[in-house]
Amino acid sequence: MPVLSQNDIEQEWKKGKTRPVYYLSGEETAVKEKIIKKIIPLFRPETFNYSMRQAQTCDINAFLDEARTVPMLSDRRFLALKDAQTLNKEALKALIEYIQNPCDTSCMIIAADFGRNKDQIRESLTVESAEVQCPKKTAEEALVYLNNALFPEVKSDGKALELIIECTSDTGISSLDNEAEKIKTYMHNSGKSIFSMEDAAEICGYSPKVSPYALGNFIMDKNTPEAMRTAGIMLANGNDPLLLLAIISGTVEKLIMAKRIHDGGNGSFTSKGQAWIYKNKAKKHSMARLIKCLNLCINAESELKSSNKPAPSVIIRHLIMATTIQDKKDN
Repeated sequence: MPVLSQNDIEQEWKKGKTRPVYYLSGEETAVKEKIIKKIIPLFRPETFNYSMRQAQTCDINAFLDEARTVPMLSDRRFLALKDAQTLNKEALKALIEYIQNPCDTSCMIIAADFGRNKDQIRESLTVESAEVQCPKKTAEEALVYLNNALFPEVKSDGKALELIIECTSDTGISSLDNEAEKIKTYMHNSGKSIFSMEDAAEICGYSPKVSPYALGNFIMDKNTPEAMRTAGIMLANGNDPLLLLAIISGTVEKLIMAKRIHDGGNGSFTSKGQAWIYKNKAKKHSMARLIKCLNLCINAESELKSSNKPAPSVIIRHLIMATTIQDKKDN
């Protein structure tokens, strides 16, 4: 059973060649849809010789009966079955039996993603059939794709797009296309010509304007009024004071780690983009004040859990003030 690339299958079809079964495997739904949609413009099958079904709602026996029916006024019948991984045990068994002995006057395209589960469809393909693997793009491939999707309207360095991909954590084509449109809209509204790391950080949510990162971002920026306002809104909306404490202490800990890494110490961030953000924000804070604030966070946790605690809002406001206060020695 050969494994074809997306280009291979297109070249086969352009030459008029088909196989009894094509199995489109993997996570990338958009690529599978693109392949299936090529059937009509390339082969122009009559409606009575073409059938496309969703496995969730498909009567598999009726579908397979179609596949075994001689095509009308043509030498081939085309059938497509999407999301075959959702078939129940009996329906999957019936499909497997067909795959092992397919009709040579039909071309069936089966799309499925079994993930880490056993893939019985792959195991059942005959040598005349083929698999077309449709995995999501690697980070490197996603970077190239996103850059091409933006060019020539938007120019950017690789680091800014790397941050977008890291924050998105989805390298599927649909997700990348959405990110490209988001970036184009942002750049059009901002009037900028170069998409920078600062722009990427704002789009990803590492901006004071965007929730749920707002409180931590205002603290990093030493923006006391906005940090106080945001904390007040969160408390008024019923957020647990311990959640706000976790945001504040987590922000302080990352700023401390960024300064230590800068000075040659140990530590690591989950991504290059996150490291870049905290490294730049840490310049506004002194190590001495950050360590003092971290100790205050430890004490605040005990106070918030105490039965004789002060008002939670007072504790949180005190922490914000201590963390964002402007100090002449901050560097």
